[in-house]
Amino acid sequence: MGYTLIANTAPRSNSDAEFRAWGNTVSNMFANSGMVKMTGVGEIDWSTVTLPLTTYTTQGYEIWRFNDALQSTAPVYFRLDYGSGAANVRPGMWFTLGNGMESNGNLMGARSPAAYSSTGGHGVWTSTPNSSNIFLTYFSGDTNRFALAFSIGGSAANIASFFFASAERTVDANGAATGDGVLLTFADQTQQKQVAWHRHIGEYTGVEVSWGVLMPSGSSGVSGSNTAVYPLFHAAGPYLNPGLNLLGYFNADFAANSSTSLTLYGASHTYMPLGNAALRAISTRAANPSCVMIRWE
Repeated sequence: MGYTLIANTAPRSNSDAEFRAWGNTVSNMFANSGMVKMTGVGEIDWSTVTLPLTTYTTQGYEIWRFNDALQSTAPVYFRLDYGSGAANVRPGMWFTLGNGMESNGNLMGARSPAAYSSTGGHGVWTSTPNSSNIFLTYFSGDTNRFALAFSIGGSAANIASFFFASAERTVDANGAATGDGVLLTFADQTQQKQVAWHRHIGEYTGVEVSWGVLMPSGSSGVSGSNTAVYPLFHAAGPYLNPGLNLLGYFNADFAANSSTSLTLYGASHTYMPLGNAALRAISTRAANPSCVMIRWE
């Protein structure tokens, strides 16, 4: 079983204390999921790190690695850089994947590049500071996967104040994790993208500029006593099987913040619908009132 958490967060960096607060919250989520934090020169120190003074600036990093049975033969490391976004008071975060690390914090092997959202990179969060509102953050993780929905709020009006990232090992036709690579999905208020990362060659064919959730037209997936959910496909690369971290659904079919049990690959799993807050219109048919639910176990 993995680790799940719903937390109250303030998506702003108006002071050193506020920057440390949201960053340390994220760090603790990964620590509690069972992944292993590595030690590197220049890594972030949450007791002393200060607020970024310029835009798109990193104040330090952490490197984590998966901790499952496949890690010895198919290692996955990821680097989290914490800093600023489109303004120095807007929190920013970058994810980079690799299959090894150097003592100075650089990842080794088949790396995926980290870049700003304005250049189509891997999950920088450029949320809008808000001096009065506290938003909900969802985290679900285990030794070889995570889904982080940071500060998604509770309504469509909060779309400018969120960040989302999901990473999980590729799976076989039975839903079992494989050592081939990682399926990475991310979003903020300006982008919803995904990339299939191969452990030998890095990004297989580059970043896809939309999520591959295949949904029909209409406004509901209810048919009689059945309610449909829709898997997310990473079309780039050889990964034909959808992962288990994320599912699409019609907003009217499931209540937000109320977990539900579903069967995937012949096994029961628990999911948390996030509602029509920020992660919406994730279907390949953009007109649908589509939302995302994350694995919640």
